[in-house]
Amino acid sequence: MSASVPRSGSPVRASIVLVIGAARGLGLAMARCWLDRGAEVIATVRDPASPGDGLLALRAQHGARLVIEDVDVMHEERIDALRDRVAQRLRGRRLDVLLVNAGMTSLPGRPVDRIATADFNWVMNSNALGPMRAVVRLAPLLSVPASAAGIATDMPSPASDRGAVAVMSADPGTGNGGGGAEIFLASKAALNALLRGYAARQSPAGPAILALSPGDCGQGDCGAGPEGTDDPPDAARRAEALVAAIEARRADAAPQEPSAGSRALLIDADNRIVPW
Repeated sequence: MSASVPRSGSPVRASIVLVIGAARGLGLAMARCWLDRGAEVIATVRDPASPGDGLLALRAQHGARLVIEDVDVMHEERIDALRDRVAQRLRGRRLDVLLVNAGMTSLPGRPVDRIATADFNWVMNSNALGPMRAVVRLAPLLSVPASAAGIATDMPSPASDRGAVAVMSADPGTGNGGGGAEIFLASKAALNALLRGYAARQSPAGPAILALSPGDCGQGDCGAGPEGTDDPPDAARRAEALVAAIEARRADAAPQEPSAGSRALLIDADNRIVPW
């Protein structure tokens, strides 16, 4: 069961956000939310020649506040190239939020005993190893409070100095009553484990480290796989809630202490902590 925790600050609005995997579904909808809140958004797609109608419409609406970039987290060299381009674009500024939404949804009707080894490895790379490589390489671009950066100061750092890294994951208690989703859920469990290991090596005063549980994506609402529609209706509601939850966590100026043995938090769209 999810546990609710009080927050010590008011939500802050991100100024610069990098969304990895923004072509459709929740990634697209969350990019739209931040743009509507006045943020600059760098939104990535795998294929720069086909960014999707949704992102193109947002660029037409918001102009220079939306930059469309490309990356495929399955390839380390493309992550490194994106990092260098984003750092050059920032020109000394820092990201407020890094959202890694890259990945794929389940292979329908493919239980573990019918999955080829190559397909299993591909899902794990797409949903766990690739996203975590993106986190490790891109998180250094996030804003951090002066205390976490090793800068001596007598003044408390404002909450807006605290960045957040978030990955799109899943509640480990998600049911699979119909079978066939175990490979997808296993990949998200692996992502959760990798994120917790990464968080254990980070300063408690650094950026918030979050895994997001958006709810059931069985109808393509997360938009991670080719079956996802560009902008399903339910994505807007989930996206608003998840963006608000991320910003609420950024607003908690206190260092992020370990919860249930991990500095990383798994939260749902209502900003409730979900047990690992």
